Amino acid sequence: METIQKAQSKLDSFNWKSVLEDTNKCTGCTACATICTKNCIDMLENEKGFYYPSINPDICEDCGLCQKICPENQNEKNNTRPSNTAFAVKHKSDDIRRKSSSGGLFTSMYKHIIDQQGVVFGVKFDQKLKVIHAKATTKEACSLFRGSKYVQSTKG
Repeated sequence: METIQKAQSKLDSFNWKSVLEDTNKCTGCTACATICTKNCIDMLENEKGFYYPSINPDICEDCGLCQKICPENQNEKNNTRPSNTAFAVKHKSDDIRRKSSSGGLFTSMYKHIIDQQGVVFGVKFDQKLKVIHAKATTKEACSLFRGSKYVQSTKG
């Protein structure tokens, strides 16, 4: 609750602009805040616990990078949306399916990538049960990425 109050106080003190005209379309991906060279975009938590970008116009130079990188703006601009094609996957191992979501596909994928000396990025819970993005180079580390989290993640 304290975070919400701090965010609201920050919102009240600035004349913020938005990356998107319709903030309901924001996925909270943080691409806009990450690409901003002036660090004028804060990801503020709303009353439901989701983070949305807010631009401080006192710092912003209107370069437009945030709007260009926003995947939702790209979808609108190009009039594209993901197709309605669906795929079904079921891992052969009952044990892996019990420990996974999405039929265990991720387990097969990360094992193949690690066997090829690759790196896997995913989301996991940290020590405070916050969902964060992380890098893994071992199968053991990848196993922490298994399962749906159903909450917004932050970069770790």
